[in-house]
Amino acid sequence: MKSKREISINFEKAKKDAAKLDAIAEKLHNAASGSLENSMKGLSSAWMGDNSRMFLKKETQIKCNMINTARDLRMIAADIRTVAKRIYDAEMRAYAIARRRKY
Repeated sequence: MKSKREISINFEKAKKDAAKLDAIAEKLHNAASGSLENSMKGLSSAWMGDNSRMFLKKETQIKCNMINTARDLRMIAADIRTVAKRIYDAEMRAYAIARRRKY
């Protein structure tokens, strides 16, 4: 049986891992909305023609993919938090039951 300390440590680790995913998602979203967007604006004003339109189309697809990936990472982080909380609660209940049976 896990100790109360082990249960708490595992729960905190899961929350930290979820926070790391949130931070990565934020950086990815900022890159897509910031630098990539600026690159697209600069490119469209400096480069004309069919090739520039095709490139901008691809760049737009990449931007959308990055934003969608950031959203997915945030959802995964939220799921990790939810599952971690459920496991924490279940393990704490099991710990309490085991302690009562022991005494």
